[in-house]
Amino acid sequence: MKRRTTLLLSSAVTIAALFSFNSFKVDHAYANGVRINDYYLASKNSKQYNKLALMTAQDSFHIFTKKIGKYPYKEIDITEGLLGKDTGGMKYPGLIMIDTSGFLQKKHPLDRYNELTEDVSHEVGHQWFYGTVGSDEYMEPWLDEGLTNLLENGVYDLTYTKSKSYCAKLMHSKFYTRKNVKRANKILKENANQFINKNQKANYINYPVTNPPKGVDTEDMAYELGMDFPAVLKVAMGETKFFDALHDYYQTYYLKQATTQDFLNIIHKYDNSKKVNNVINKFIDPKYLSE
Repeated sequence: MKRRTTLLLSSAVTIAALFSFNSFKVDHAYANGVRINDYYLASKNSKQYNKLALMTAQDSFHIFTKKIGKYPYKEIDITEGLLGKDTGGMKYPGLIMIDTSGFLQKKHPLDRYNELTEDVSHEVGHQWFYGTVGSDEYMEPWLDEGLTNLLENGVYDLTYTKSKSYCAKLMHSKFYTRKNVKRANKILKENANQFINKNQKANYINYPVTNPPKGVDTEDMAYELGMDFPAVLKVAMGETKFFDALHDYYQTYYLKQATTQDFLNIIHKYDNSKKVNNVINKFIDPKYLSE
């Protein structure tokens, strides 16, 4: 899920999505042999919405398939939905819902285009971590939201894509260039190395949603810190070794349930160095590791 929503709300919008497809227009695209069906409401901005949503889904499928592994199904449905305040999207295996409220406003905010790419790439990413490799979202939410946030912010956003280029055009921005994407990668790598080399402290992330570390918000623990851990691991291990390990984790627990301990076992298989273990010790509390 892109931002949190309640179980009651998510159930309601799921039912609404399943029973309202006849009210939607639909367009299709393909990526890595997967048919992407985008159901959208006709509105002033529906043409741009539909095109950008499909382009983002295509780019995300291409990148995540290459980096992580093959999506297990033949198609996926994307539909608009009024998901409520601070909820950008909701996911289920084979179905993702993207909040449409910004596109129904009389005056369309330009930054909504960028939010759309974030929401779509995030919910597509959940098809890998949650939809294919399952985990306990209550006890170890970082395995779901943190790894998916990495795919959104640390993989899709850091890859030059046609969808982001089109988004920049819609926003009348000249800042999205290959050079700036390369610069962003460099800055994030420098920040991660600074975190590693200066022995900076971090907060634990493998806590239940009802008992986050003291002074840490549950959402930050799952989404932001949950993303920081694999992002720093990627730098500590080196990008090639890290994605080899993540691919192995995905294949090993393909259509199965995994735990933080399972994730760490795969990481140690590829890199059991002092540097990597120091990173793990900053983010993972051994008291909350389940076998």
